[in-house]
Amino acid sequence: MRRKSGYLAFLTAAALFLSVCGCNSAGPGHAEETSIRLAKNMVLKRGWSELPVAIYISNSVPERFRPAIVEAMEMWNDEAGIPIFEYAGETPDDAQGRDGLNGIYWDENPSPKGYFGEARTTTVNKDVIVESDIVFFGDPDSFDTLSCEDGKEICRSKVMKKDVKTTALHELGHVLGFVHTDGPADIMNPDFQAGDVHCRFDALLISELQDVYGPIMIADAR
Repeated sequence: MRRKSGYLAFLTAAALFLSVCGCNSAGPGHAEETSIRLAKNMVLKRGWSELPVAIYISNSVPERFRPAIVEAMEMWNDEAGIPIFEYAGETPDDAQGRDGLNGIYWDENPSPKGYFGEARTTTVNKDVIVESDIVFFGDPDSFDTLSCEDGKEICRSKVMKKDVKTTALHELGHVLGFVHTDGPADIMNPDFQAGDVHCRFDALLISELQDVYGPIMIADAR
């Protein structure tokens, strides 16, 4: 989201907490009482009260990986049927804190938890997301933009590197408020390995996505 007048004051005054979701070998609300209508299956447990979510990509992210990350945003938009993410451009800012911007960053140090990436989300009233950052971890040379030879959405690539787009798709799901699932074909299952390519949106995820973030989202938010 873009920086708005009074936003930092809002964050200071509101009751905030930070949730962190990762994958490893696995618009701000206008008032404190803002909440969001959630889908019945609770695969999506928190959400944004305004769309689209503007995402910046830090200069710390290798340039060769940025197109795959933007493509991952567009894939979420296609499944939602509305512009749910908006690529807001590059930023030299490498601050991964509560700065009013939703950013994607790269940390060349390995994650202490073994994650390929991690979404760090700030919420108010537990269910309304007001900011979310994504961090990729590790040597950029341990990542690649992989694809399945036969065009399938799920495969084990012959190149045993971490797939940038698979990681981005998973972490963007956390940015939207989705939690981990355990279905082997679920994009929100965190247990993908180096070499895995996973670009399939399962039916439950799509249902929750469209239920919460459909065209009537703003009218239904309460």
